[in-house]
Amino acid sequence: MEIRLEKSEELENEIESKGIDLMDYDKRYGKYRIKISSNDLKKHSDFIKDLVRKSKGIRVESEKKNEE
Repeated sequence: MEIRLEKSEELENEIESKGIDLMDYDKRYGKYRIKISSNDLKKHSDFIKDLVRKSKGIRVESEKKNEE
């Protein structure tokens, strides 16, 4: 999976702490390359969904409510 997010040591640590295989970061295109297994999808689906939301600029409902 490739996901466009700003490079962050905190994010890298979070990905690795979950046991997800972080392959590398493409500086040219600003993308993380992450190897996700079917087990990762089952165990960490909310986290993976959150990564996709962040990369697409989609805010979660709870974030919207906090700003109101």
